[in-house]
Amino acid sequence: MRLMSLLASGAAHGDISPMFANLLTILLAAGVVSIALARLRLATVPAYLITGAIIGPGGLVTLVRNPAEVQAVSDLAIILLMFGIGLHMDMQVVSRSLKQVTIITLGGFLATTTVFWALAGLLSGMHGPGLSAPSALVVAFALSMSSTVVVLRVYMNRRQLGHVHGRLALGVLILQDLIAIVLLLILPPLARWNGLVEPGVVNIEGAVPGSAPAIPVDAGAVAVEMLENAGIAIAVVAAVVVVGKFALPRLLHEAARLKSPEVLTVVSTATALGAAALTQTVGLNIALGAFLAGFLLSSTPFRHQLGGQVGAIRDVFGAVFFTAIGMSVDLAMLWEHFGTVLMGTAGLLAIKAVIIGALCWASGSTGNVALKVGVALCQAGEFSIVLLAAAEDPSIGLIDSETLGFLIAMIVVSLIVTPGLIHLAAVINTRLPPIPTAPWCRAESATHESAASPPSPPPPAAPTGDSPMLPASPGRRRHAIIGGFGLVGRAVADELRKMNVSTTIIEMNPATVARQAGLGRSIVFGDVASVEVLETAGIDHADLLILTVPDEDSQLRACQAARELKPDIFIIVRTNYVSQGIVAATRGANGVVVEEMATAEAMEKMVRRVLGQTAEKPVAPPG
Repeated sequence: MRLMSLLASGAAHGDISPMFANLLTILLAAGVVSIALARLRLATVPAYLITGAIIGPGGLVTLVRNPAEVQAVSDLAIILLMFGIGLHMDMQVVSRSLKQVTIITLGGFLATTTVFWALAGLLSGMHGPGLSAPSALVVAFALSMSSTVVVLRVYMNRRQLGHVHGRLALGVLILQDLIAIVLLLILPPLARWNGLVEPGVVNIEGAVPGSAPAIPVDAGAVAVEMLENAGIAIAVVAAVVVVGKFALPRLLHEAARLKSPEVLTVVSTATALGAAALTQTVGLNIALGAFLAGFLLSSTPFRHQLGGQVGAIRDVFGAVFFTAIGMSVDLAMLWEHFGTVLMGTAGLLAIKAVIIGALCWASGSTGNVALKVGVALCQAGEFSIVLLAAAEDPSIGLIDSETLGFLIAMIVVSLIVTPGLIHLAAVINTRLPPIPTAPWCRAESATHESAASPPSPPPPAAPTGDSPMLPASPGRRRHAIIGGFGLVGRAVADELRKMNVSTTIIEMNPATVARQAGLGRSIVFGDVASVEVLETAGIDHADLLILTVPDEDSQLRACQAARELKPDIFIIVRTNYVSQGIVAATRGANGVVVEEMATAEAMEKMVRRVLGQTAEKPVAPPG
């Protein structure tokens, strides 16, 4: 704390760049608070928001007096955050249960928006002039979104993304993110609507309806202007899509051929920034362009590798973004209206849980699955924050800073309690009897809770030096991940296929990936040491990881990452030397194949065969 105070003092006296001092203060404070709150099992996003509330202008310890000084970094964080979300758009997840996911998402969005729109206008009017209809609508839009980041993080930690309720929640979150992009597009028209006092009249800039002069305006001209802007926006979005669909994959393919991961990262990050700049030039939000860039890349074989590489950068700048958003919270105001914030948050959670859960049950899920999905998606999320921050921007002006602070406080509380609510729903579910699907869905129901939470198979016995074998697993096909598809990887894959073991290959050569994918193999482009790539390859249900890549550093990092992700997986590593094999064993390898030993044995056999002494013992060296 003393160091952060010195940084703030140095920035105030001009000894240190204000942006540098604020950036360092934010990152340091966010790290310390996150570590402290991790003991309470609090996710990082709400921890960052709490950090901002503590160190911001209205916080307990004002270390950052002017959040605008880190606005450029916050904008970069928004771009990387939206790019990452777009990059993780997996439409195959949605297509598996498209009908049900669509019903839950659209029905939930319309229902929650209608309820929150009415409540926002009603409740805000009880304490003053109240929100205008378009302002209340933006608030309703924002609160209808759920948190992709927090929910996915919780489900990944609980290893439940593969369960029915996990897949269903993920599908809804994906469609919600697509809806949120549309909402960003309609903010300018809503701002126009917000300016209209009566047909044919619009407030002058900065005026409050009914309190300042208004000037007449041609409503038809306004409509034409809005249509022109919409046409330009659609043209720009179409241009981004065309370039991203046809030119970008070729550019990335050329970058991947260099076998230099940083070039791939540079090109993809530049793509996100370029798309954001292009959309901003036509009056659209930068988040839209960044999301489109990520979404277009999500259909390429490079998505998993990019997700792992850009993820670290995104997480760093994301800490700045969410901390800066948390600075919008005035703790004095929060303390004064603490009861109102809690009541508002409780209402938000209850309304969304009931609506989403009911739609989930009515569309074909069991009551047990509906309970889990409804509770998991009942909070507001990061897109809520992005939407509200955009609406508070002076160029839009749909909500003021005080309203933003109050809403951010509600969102923070909802994010804080989300992990606990998901755990509570799981506990309650274990004590509930099986709740059947809706009567009109029972004939075609395919989401019974027994499928949602299949009993976990017993973990394999710990391997020993005397018996390095996996136990039998009757009734379940084994799954292996092969890192590298050179000569060794191909030989291993062919042998596993003969043994009826399903395999997923991880390979860094884009040509090999394209060719093998065309042949029907399950193959992922990326670094085998990347956590995201390993998860995509199915490490959560894999029995075996075989590392055939010749890169020693990748081998060691992959061993450690795989052992942390799945402690009971059996890992076999190919190394060049005995010393490398010893290090690999300390990083988690169960079995090691040393090339110099294998070469020595092969050469010994060949020499014996050539000399016709395969059955004789070697002669001892003289002396």
